[in-house]
Amino acid sequence: MSSKIPSKDILMWTRYNWGLKCTGTGYLAPRLNSQVADCACPFVFDSYNFCSMGCSYCFASPAKLSNPAYTTYIRDKDGKAIGKISKYETESPLRGVNPRAFERLISGRAKDDDLYKAFVKDRFVMHWGSLTDPFCHFERANKVGLEVLKVIAKYKYPTLIGFKGPTIFDKEYVDFFKKQAKHHNFAFQVSIVTADDRRAAWLEVGVPPPSKRFRAIKMLSDMGYYVILRMRPYVIGVTDDTADEILERAAEAGAKAVTTEFVCFDTRHFNTPIARPRLTRVGEVMGISNIEEYFKKLSPGKRGSYLRLNWKVKEPFVKRMYKKCLEVGLVFNISDPDFKDLNMRTCCCGLPDDYPENPEMTNWSSQQQTRMVIEMRKEYWRRRKAGEKNPLVTRRFREIYCKGDRPTDYLYAGKDMLGYHIKSLNLPRGLRQSNKIIDIIEEEWNNLRSPASPYRYFFGKVLPVGTDRTGDVIYAYKPLPYEKEWIDEGIDLSK
Repeated sequence: MSSKIPSKDILMWTRYNWGLKCTGTGYLAPRLNSQVADCACPFVFDSYNFCSMGCSYCFASPAKLSNPAYTTYIRDKDGKAIGKISKYETESPLRGVNPRAFERLISGRAKDDDLYKAFVKDRFVMHWGSLTDPFCHFERANKVGLEVLKVIAKYKYPTLIGFKGPTIFDKEYVDFFKKQAKHHNFAFQVSIVTADDRRAAWLEVGVPPPSKRFRAIKMLSDMGYYVILRMRPYVIGVTDDTADEILERAAEAGAKAVTTEFVCFDTRHFNTPIARPRLTRVGEVMGISNIEEYFKKLSPGKRGSYLRLNWKVKEPFVKRMYKKCLEVGLVFNISDPDFKDLNMRTCCCGLPDDYPENPEMTNWSSQQQTRMVIEMRKEYWRRRKAGEKNPLVTRRFREIYCKGDRPTDYLYAGKDMLGYHIKSLNLPRGLRQSNKIIDIIEEEWNNLRSPASPYRYFFGKVLPVGTDRTGDVIYAYKPLPYEKEWIDEGIDLSK
């Protein structure tokens, strides 16, 4: 194991930010996430523009810290610069959201706001913890999140919180969640990628050890909350060593479901000064001498610049998780596109399809491609089970993206909502004025060369078999070889 783990920049970042104060409340959130075509919970929120913790595998920090608009110097308590964390020489200070502006949105006073019209008016579940951790050390010093929590509690807004930070154990947060538990308007994802405290410390600097995060699962479960184990990212060579233990301990602590996804990287981050040493550390912990070469060789090129290992590499680990979940009673959910059809729920974040304690916690979108491939897989294997040799199970665009039984207004909202989607930046001005998010999704659906098309995104799990009368591609389900093997082993893929 390398003696350079963790890297110097991460140690500096985590050591000197514990008491860092916000310099303003100009951070804009909530927002729409970039996986809108495939996501049940695209209404996302972060309370700060940075996270204080130093996870080497983090996909958000390389994008942020390599940007010349973001922080580049580490300063001591007197404000003296003691080290640089990137080559850039401009600074962007820590910023939080404005709780008053957030309340204006959630309360309905901002009725002309596109986010209100698309999400809030329908009480659409908000996913907190998209790019930063709600309970990191910044929260302890600033308590912006606590003010946001009070707003959410006041309006009992349905919220899914993903975290691994320590502040949730502070007395005022524990007392808050105890008091709020009877309303069941919060659910939680607790992130754990290894049960080994020592290995976690190498990858996750400044983060509470897994042993403490298991206690967080139990604490929240005992209060009566719906808690999900967030086993993301699944790092081969690290997570698999204790995967069974993680699932067993999470179930014993009261978790109801697991959501997982294999570690993946953006090719561009290997060429940025802040990201490369961090990604190299991930490779060293995995036991790989050149992580960039490893991922490039084993990731399908059809997926563009985002490097995701091919399904053959990941399949044995997925089967092990799937079978273990059946054994210990956890609902299995996976965000990895190669195996999204195996989700036991149509929300890959792990929220339940039915929640009598508070039906609003099921108020997320069913108009997305995760649901599509789940239903196609079930139908295909039900028909095979009934005796059909080669059933043709197809889906059309308008069967997936339609006004259904759950909110979909964000897909059809006008140009202001389109501005929240990152791909709108590449559109000509005229299309930005006239298009909707649904138009971007439809263009990608029909562009078989796009990494975002179902054909390439699911890497052969669905194949184009023609077009419908509107000109949209029709996709058919194509089972991969492992599915027959699983069935032969007694795993029922028709359910």
